[in-house]
Amino acid sequence: SNLVMMQSTTPYTKWQKTKQDTALDLRVFWTDFSNNIKTISNSLFYNCINLTDVSIGNGVIFIDEWAFYNCCSLKNITLPNNVQRINHHAFDRCSLLESIVIPDSIIYMGTYAFYQCSSLKTVKLSKNIETLMQWTFALCPSLKSIIVPISLKTVETHVFYNCNKLTDVYYYGNITQWFKINISSSFSNDTFRDAKIHTNYQD
Repeated sequence: SNLVMMQSTTPYTKWQKTKQDTALDLRVFWTDFSNNIKTISNSLFYNCINLTDVSIGNGVIFIDEWAFYNCCSLKNITLPNNVQRINHHAFDRCSLLESIVIPDSIIYMGTYAFYQCSSLKTVKLSKNIETLMQWTFALCPSLKSIIVPISLKTVETHVFYNCNKLTDVYYYGNITQWFKINISSSFSNDTFRDAKIHTNYQD
């Protein structure tokens, strides 16, 4: 069965779960939400293991913590240009997700946001993100490349822990700007630090 949520007239803040939820053949397409829908609330789709596709409507500005935790069948997620914050653990353990584009509206991503997304291969960061918080992409062993904005100032500890296949970083700025980024000296960021840096990247 598919769950299609469209043109809601009241804020949708809680998915009423039952013990059988994780057995549902659940696919969600958020394509035409009312502008009243601002938040995907805490743990909204926690452990919905058969959720495969999500397209979030333009009204959403905040994805709260644990929102899609352990959605281990989630392959496709489309984030709208109005989302500003992705909170802690929001996409933790989405193990079939292969790529993610963080829209430029995003100014904050919490710790563990994409932790243990074991199939994640490519990431494009928001052009307005300043800090990658601890463990954001840790235990993403398939991650091969990431596109990094000039706005990035800080990479905290363990952001790229066990991202052993990370070989290419595409950076919008020049090499002088790159060396101004404060990358934690933690060994767990070595693959990010040691990757091939492609400067002056253009979309």
